[in-house]
Amino acid sequence: MPLVQTQLRERRLLFSEVWHLLKAYVGAKVPDWERLDPEQQNQVLLSTGTTFIMEQLPTSLAWLGGAIARATVLRSQRLRDLRELIQLLGNPAPDHALADVATHNHLVRQVRDLGLEAEFAGRLNTWEVRWHRGAGHWAVAAPLAARELGANADFVHLQPTGADDEGHTYWRAVDELDAGDIQGRKATVARLAQDHRAWLI
Repeated sequence: MPLVQTQLRERRLLFSEVWHLLKAYVGAKVPDWERLDPEQQNQVLLSTGTTFIMEQLPTSLAWLGGAIARATVLRSQRLRDLRELIQLLGNPAPDHALADVATHNHLVRQVRDLGLEAEFAGRLNTWEVRWHRGAGHWAVAAPLAARELGANADFVHLQPTGADDEGHTYWRAVDELDAGDIQGRKATVARLAQDHRAWLI
């Protein structure tokens, strides 16, 4: 508490301490707080914290309040990983795009041929797919594919199929013998993990 008291005096409170103060505040204000079960206490704390965060944000960003709260709340209630945060903030891709990826995407086929699950194809967000006019199908963001495949991303080989007018590049999953090159090495999904303008058709 001495550290928190100093921070309050200086009017510079670390965000990591806010939830502890909120819990103490709510505990003092809510009647019969100690009689509430832990789940009820957690819900009251999260609701109070979400409202507090939303009130600090500009109106145009208030919709982020819930996600910020879930990402920063006390550890027992916090989101477990980035995937949960993305789902919370998500804007699902249209059903016809998801169906197209599941049916026609070479990456999804290659992943299944390797005996791996491709369930990510059914929960893509709008920013994770892009229409490729030349192919007539939807493409999947390379960084997403790399994240979903993990260590297996090194074993999914790619061949370049071109670029669009905006500088986005498109790749098709192929057998290793047909793979293209990236800086003198075989092109794989892993090598495009940081390329946010690379798409897999």
